[in-house]
Amino acid sequence: MSKVGAGELVEGFYNSDLQISEIEAHYKKQLIDRGYKFLKKESLKSWEKDYGEQEIHYCKDDVHVGIHFPGNYPQREKFLYALSISSGSFECS
Repeated sequence: MSKVGAGELVEGFYNSDLQISEIEAHYKKQLIDRGYKFLKKESLKSWEKDYGEQEIHYCKDDVHVGIHFPGNYPQREKFLYALSISSGSFECS
C-alpha cells in the first residue's frame, strides 16, 4: 500500500461472489503480513436494530484500515463491503 498523507481518507466500495468470511480472511492475511495489527471487530446497530452490520479495524503506526460490511440494512447502498484507509487516526496513535 502506498502512503496516505496526514488526515487523508481513501475509501472504495466493492462487490464480490466471495462469502464475507472469505473476504475477512483475505484482508486479515494481507494486512497482518504487511505489519498491521488487528484492533477490533464490532457489530453495529442502525436505529437499535441489528441488520448484521459489522466493522473490522486494523492499525499500523497512525494508519487505520477499516472494512465495513453493511449487512442487510434495508436502504443500504448496493455493495458487499467498503474498505477505507485513513491517516492520523486517533484509534491508532
